[in-house]
Amino acid sequence: MINRIDWVDYAKGIGIVLVVYAHVLRGVNSAGLGLSKQFFYFSDTLVYGFHMPLFFFLSGMFSDKWVNKNTKETIIIKAKALLYPYVIWSLLQGSINIMLSSYTNKSMDWTNLIEISYKPIGQFWFLYVLFIFFMFYYFLRKIIGINKTLFVALICYILQPAFKDLWILSAILSQFIFFVAGSFFVAHKTSLPFWSDNKVMHLAFSLVFFLLINYLYIFGNYKY
Repeated sequence: MINRIDWVDYAKGIGIVLVVYAHVLRGVNSAGLGLSKQFFYFSDTLVYGFHMPLFFFLSGMFSDKWVNKNTKETIIIKAKALLYPYVIWSLLQGSINIMLSSYTNKSMDWTNLIEISYKPIGQFWFLYVLFIFFMFYYFLRKIIGINKTLFVALICYILQPAFKDLWILSAILSQFIFFVAGSFFVAHKTSLPFWSDNKVMHLAFSLVFFLLINYLYIFGNYKY
């Protein structure tokens, strides 16, 4: 029987709720239904600056056992878990979107289905990028170890603005550090100075860190 970690399940649940909220918020704003510009900016920036890094961090937390498998098994496991649903659901949703394109805000044609090998459709970019992360992380861990892998991820994050117009590459460079951070956290959490068995301390540290980072992020990008 698999032992589940309660706070990870709670975090996933919060992330899923935020994804739904963010998509609804953008839909309401695009429809011009009267949202104030300031409310939309702060809500949208907060959610999008937080919920995807959260999902990648949580995914990275469970990479340690998997990374010890042989290469063939590694690729097969992640292809079944990520690539297979990516292809199936992309073809399914893409086909429906194309057939109903006259009734939706974003038109599509059949060439979009051919392009899913390098241009994900909608929300399925997460599965696409996550598979790349697992593969990239697997080989980096084997070659240079986790500490140097974290350094590589940091370099990727720093380089991301230079590739901001290359959408999928931009997402890979900006989000990989959160995936690696999840694995690094699991490997080193007992030696981290702020970590203990005190759950209140965990919550307090996480809350302060979250508020500080988002304050700097939101107000640093806000144009008055």
